[in-house]
Formats: sequence, structure tokens, C-alpha cells
Amino acid sequence: MRGFHEGSVSPVGSCLERKGKHRFEKPSQQEVQKEEKSFEKRCTKCLSVIARGLPHNCKEATRRENLKALALADPLGAEQIASFIVSSKEVSSDGTILISRFHGKPLEIRPGSNATQGLSSEPLTTQDMINIQQNIGLSNNGMRKLGSALNQISPVRIVEANFQQKFAAAGTTLKSFFTVTTSQLPESNETRHI
Repeated sequence: MRGFHEGSVSPVGSCLERKGKHRFEKPSQQEVQKEEKSFEKRCTKCLSVIARGLPHNCKEATRRENLKALALADPLGAEQIASFIVSSKEVSSDGTILISRFHGKPLEIRPGSNATQGLSSEPLTTQDMINIQQNIGLSNNGMRKLGSALNQISPVRIVEANFQQKFAAAGTTLKSFFTVTTSQLPESNETRHI
């Protein structure tokens, strides 16, 4: 070899020696199988491994079994796919989703806290909150607290963004329709603003 003195080791050889191998030693059968597994060819229909000497039974049941085996090999990926499937299904009137199983009756699932997203697609507007205030008689301060509390308890925005500023602006536009007068009430010595 050019560039190397007799007895010296090439960079590739030194790398192999560091891993406990001699320069020209063949990899073990386990290492070959491990490397082959990372480059498995699979059937696009049944997801079976395609290789010489392996049986190929291309059926729907085989595909399901292979999907199950792949999901067990990657639990996090399986959870993400399962949550995607569950969230894409329609929720029944009683709030449940039916998922088919491998054997037996369907699995009944009741979605958790983020299921409130399906209740309303639009948040309550400032006008909606003014209508609520007129019906229940809360003060402006009480309505601001109610709007904040509703948004804090839910993962989804229930009251529109910048509600407090819009609510205050709506209150100032109504001020022009009212007048404030000071009057003395006859039964008491108090002065009140009406």
C-alpha cells in the first residue's frame, strides 16, 4: 500500500481494530442479520417481509397482524396513529366513539378534555357577552371576571380574544346615551349619583 510503512495500520484498519476486530475479519452472522433487518423489504399490500425462503401469504388478516407487530415495535408511533384515528372519528350523541377490535365487541371510547373543541367552533363574541350580562344582571367587572374564568378553565378559547378591551369600548359607547346627575334623597342625608 502506498503511503503506509510496513507494520503501520490504515485508518480503516485502525477503526476496525478499535472495535475489537482484525482488519480482514468477516462480520458475525448476528451483525449481518441486524444490518439486514434495518433494510427490510416489505410487501405494499400485506406488509410482510419479502426475502428468499420466507413464506408470503398476502391476505387482509396477514396485513392486520403485521400492522399490529409494527405498532408493538414502536409504541410512541402507535399511540400517535391511534390518537389520530380516534380524533378523526365522529362522536355519537352520547359522547362516545366505537372502535372495532381484533375479536369481540367494539371498544367504546369517551374522548377526554380536548373533546370540548367539538362543542363550538366559534368563541363567544363581545355582543354575546353583553347579551349574557343583560340576562343575568352581572356588573361590568363581573363580566370581565366571567370571560377570563371561562378562557382559563378550558383548553379551547371560549370567549373571543381581547374581550376585556372590546367590552370596555362597548361600555364607553353607551355612556353617551346616559347622563349622571347628583340628587339629594329626602329620607336620608346621603347624596347619590343617579
